Amino acid sequence: FDKCACIKRCSAYYSQSSSGSSGEKSQQSGWSGRNAWKLGFITLSCSGLFGFGFALATWGPPKKDDNGIEIEDKFSRMPIIWGYICRAWSSLLDFNQSIKDPVSEKLLPDPVQPPYYQPPYTLVMEMTDVLVHPDWKFRTGWRFKKRPALELFLQQLSPHYEVVVFTNESAMTGGPVLAQMDPQGQFIHFRLFREATRYKEGRHIKDLSCLNRDLSRVVLVDWDSTAAQLHPRNSLIIKRWDGDESDKELIELAAFLRMIAMGSVNEVRLVLDTNGNSMILLPFFREEHGKLSGNSSPNENMKPKKSPIQTVLPPNIFHFLGRAKI
Repeated sequence: FDKCACIKRCSAYYSQSSSGSSGEKSQQSGWSGRNAWKLGFITLSCSGLFGFGFALATWGPPKKDDNGIEIEDKFSRMPIIWGYICRAWSSLLDFNQSIKDPVSEKLLPDPVQPPYYQPPYTLVMEMTDVLVHPDWKFRTGWRFKKRPALELFLQQLSPHYEVVVFTNESAMTGGPVLAQMDPQGQFIHFRLFREATRYKEGRHIKDLSCLNRDLSRVVLVDWDSTAAQLHPRNSLIIKRWDGDESDKELIELAAFLRMIAMGSVNEVRLVLDTNGNSMILLPFFREEHGKLSGNSSPNENMKPKKSPIQTVLPPNIFHFLGRAKI
């Protein structure tokens, strides 16, 4: 009898402990396992409601003047809740657009007045693959290689052009490179980075209308025609430099731009309208330079064929070609 009583007590004890553990498991399974999504859904819902309420409280109320009186806008006559929602949505759209637009409508200060010297033309240039090329090596990592004749190019053009480097690189990347390129700031007058571009359809576009300069005297030199799509008449698209040490395009480009400056061209777009492509303009420039240098035969000089570029340039502009050194 004692054995039977002991067995019954033990079985009752284990049954109670097993029932208690099963109850705890059932309570835990309510927020774990397959039911864990409930907790996540509640958390996300609360976060969304909090964010929606914060947006309405921040951007929903109408603006007030200095006296604390509400300024009437296009949402003022709507129901209060709907007006708050529309006003907050409009503010979010304006904020998104402000990120895509340049940081300022006037990226450059006003031109200086006499007695200070203001170069008559403005030269806007891309940095990457035009002036320098990013190069990676195992020992040094990423470094920027200078294009051949870069110093000569800047020295020859800085008296005639206000040189502006307008790059798609960020200020953190491009700033140190330009500081090494022109540490004293003698040749590069202004530096504009990605924050000054206009973001459109996933591309950073250079809007020359924000430069605060006369576009009839602005030349944009770039390898990417998409970045210059807003002002194709001001653009001179050159070959993208891939790091070739035998490249001489900067020398030819410097002579061509000096020709424009020395010829006192009033409308550079008429020159670039012929075809804003260095593959057309620079070979023509070399041909004219060769004629004036005496490299062509007398019969060819007696009956020269007029190029479309000659029809838009002043007649005296080609006198500079005889003195240009390539």
